[in-house]
Amino acid sequence: MGKGKVSKNNVTGLTKKRYLGDDIVVPTLYDGRAIKKGSFMTGMVNGKMVMDEANDRPMPLKKIGQVR
Repeated sequence: MGKGKVSKNNVTGLTKKRYLGDDIVVPTLYDGRAIKKGSFMTGMVNGKMVMDEANDRPMPLKKIGQVR
């Protein structure tokens, strides 16, 4: 599996945040180039990467939860 790097930006600032249920989604850069899965922004909830069960890859950030 590829690596994940948590964003250094202030994810709890005054900007709108992305929520999955009642949990905040932390933006994370997924680097799966070594295993031919590409590099893209995804999210972590409670320290675990949000995975897409259909194709065994992390979900893109825009498809996770809702913005409030």
